[in-house]
Amino acid sequence: MITKFPILPVLIICFLANAACGPSSNSFVSKASMNISPTARPQTGIVLLGTGTPNADPGRMGPSLAIIVDNKAYVVDCGTGVVRRASSAFQKGIPSLEPSRLDTLFITHLHSDHTIGFPDIYLTPGVL
Repeated sequence: MITKFPILPVLIICFLANAACGPSSNSFVSKASMNISPTARPQTGIVLLGTGTPNADPGRMGPSLAIIVDNKAYVVDCGTGVVRRASSAFQKGIPSLEPSRLDTLFITHLHSDHTIGFPDIYLTPGVL
């Protein structure tokens, strides 16, 4: 049996992780020219905002995660409840997930459980 591996989410996460590491030592841009301390390291983390399935489970939100790089949130997928889960994370001490700051979204594929929260993530921050 051949299993298809979802490569797009992996590529997005690798791209963001690479961006978070800053320029390499072989880069044409030096850390000194960017005013970055040689010992400074970006603060990077992943917050799972929802891990549910298309099934209507009241205890789970739709698939979504946030990659946080230097207090900037990059949201990947927007399942049901994505803004409410981000608000919950903000209330628990993750300032970059304040709903009014959600302005970058990556969609891995167009299944409804990964996109149904789009109106919420698009409209709610503007209302706030």
